[in-house]
Amino acid sequence: MESVMDFIFFVFSQKQKIMTTINKPKTAKKQSKSRQLTVCMNEQIELCRREKRLGSACCYLRTRDNFIEFLATIGKTDIPMSKLTSEVLAGYQEWILGRGRSRNTLSFHMRNLRSVYHWALKDGRIPLYLQNVNPFEHVFTSTARTCKRAQKSEIMTMLNQLDIANSLKALGKLADRSSFEQMVKDVTFARDTFVFCFCACGLPFIDFIHLTRENIHDGMLSYERQKTGIHIEMEILPPMQRYIDHYATDSPYLFPILTTTNIEESYKQYQKAIRKYNHRLKLLSQMLPFDINLSTYVARHTWATTVYHNNMPESYIKERMGHTSLQTTRTYLKSFESSKIDAVNKRIIGAIIQ
Repeated sequence: MESVMDFIFFVFSQKQKIMTTINKPKTAKKQSKSRQLTVCMNEQIELCRREKRLGSACCYLRTRDNFIEFLATIGKTDIPMSKLTSEVLAGYQEWILGRGRSRNTLSFHMRNLRSVYHWALKDGRIPLYLQNVNPFEHVFTSTARTCKRAQKSEIMTMLNQLDIANSLKALGKLADRSSFEQMVKDVTFARDTFVFCFCACGLPFIDFIHLTRENIHDGMLSYERQKTGIHIEMEILPPMQRYIDHYATDSPYLFPILTTTNIEESYKQYQKAIRKYNHRLKLLSQMLPFDINLSTYVARHTWATTVYHNNMPESYIKERMGHTSLQTTRTYLKSFESSKIDAVNKRIIGAIIQ
């Protein structure tokens, strides 16, 4: 009898377990993280925006759109991160270079992709068996040496003395047009910006437009670099003060470019301003009797090489330019040693072989 009761109790308990399992409320299935490349890039873009790193967000956005354009050429709209193989990247590299883009443009996109790839790896978006695989090993991610932008310091003197109105007329700009007066003001401001940045130890354009009255104390200009956050302080020289006084307004900014303190809006204004600035620098280049191409970086490079050839130590140049490492400063300067070597070699060979 006891054994029969035990059997009945066993059957009943098993039935209860089955019913409990059947009636157990279903929990929502845990949503898995997307492993698609464009989704991962979009997440990085959004993260940068939330952290107010708008420059980085812009870089990732450019690379995402560029890579999507490449994928279309091989009949795809997206790929999983695990399929970002060395073969795919080699094809992407060939596609970029085949369109006539520079190796530095190639490196820009590859480094952005590599950054997102490493983030996805750490976040579990890529299978563990690929942890020791480096798909970027055989593509270009370095920085190619380019023709240095620094020009002779005499150009700065000539720019400073340039008659903008007459130079524009010489380029065929019609003085009787209603827009001519505004064009003169715009190009003059571009010239003044360029000279000011040179005087201010190669001040980058993005730092220039963010200067405010609060950056001036007791005849000193003090600010933090937008790119590195490094604090820089320098004496305000007479030419710099003249420009500050000339463009003074009721705005908190020293120069009339930004109209807002909102981070996202000011970044949009910066992007628009730098396009206009580079366009006007091209006009200024045409006004000078040299084969030159002025750009936002020329004033910075020119200042660095000018003071370097006047025996300013590299460490001082690094400090004033706000570089995080001496190697960055040397990248600005190292190719200019070549011109010194060439000059010595020319003199020696000329003395030996007529």
